[in-house]
Amino acid sequence: MGLFTPFWKKEVNFSQKASVLKKINSITDQKLLARIAEEAPSAAVRLKAVEKLEIQEAISRIIRNEKNEDIKLKAIRKSKDVGLLKEIAFGKQTDKISGYAWDALLTIGALDQSLINQTAQDRSKPYGVRWAAAEKVTDQAILAKLAFDPEPVICHSAINRLTDADVLNQIVATEGKENENERNRALERLIRLKAPLCDEAKAILQKQKEHQAAYKDVRDAFTDDGDINEP
Repeated sequence: MGLFTPFWKKEVNFSQKASVLKKINSITDQKLLARIAEEAPSAAVRLKAVEKLEIQEAISRIIRNEKNEDIKLKAIRKSKDVGLLKEIAFGKQTDKISGYAWDALLTIGALDQSLINQTAQDRSKPYGVRWAAAEKVTDQAILAKLAFDPEPVICHSAINRLTDADVLNQIVATEGKENENERNRALERLIRLKAPLCDEAKAILQKQKEHQAAYKDVRDAFTDDGDINEP
């Protein structure tokens, strides 16, 4: 008589997936969940086990050894291993994995604000880490610097939280087609803050109003069935 093989050690096809994951979801034995998370051949089963896993030693092993990115990221989010998370955040990982590790460090309060501010401005750091740090910056002077960062996502994140009307107007006044998104974003921020507008901001706003009016005129020139209204 052959040895019994646990259901989670078998390959899972599409028709079985829902029922198998439901069984995993009902498991409360943390040691068993650790085994499943590390040994199951199905990535979907391992992922479900990691979602319920609380044993930090097992979570750390999964972070180090797991090849599936989704499972690794899930484990990183649950980790409280400060040393390992810092190793990942500042190591040679993908931007996404580094960013997740940084977020995890922030969640457990393992980073002070001065390090966050420094990292957000350090262009030698991985992009994902800088972005995660930039999202936590509150110092307006630092946000003013980040508003001119060459990385668009970091730049936009800073503009969205700036309150300095002078800096926002400076961004609006920056020439060049490549700066159009930043200029529009800064203008929107100025309007939201009900702040004074520089001449360039007023001119852009006036053009936007003219374009909106012209579009309305064209739209109103058509009937519901797409025919142009006759005079």
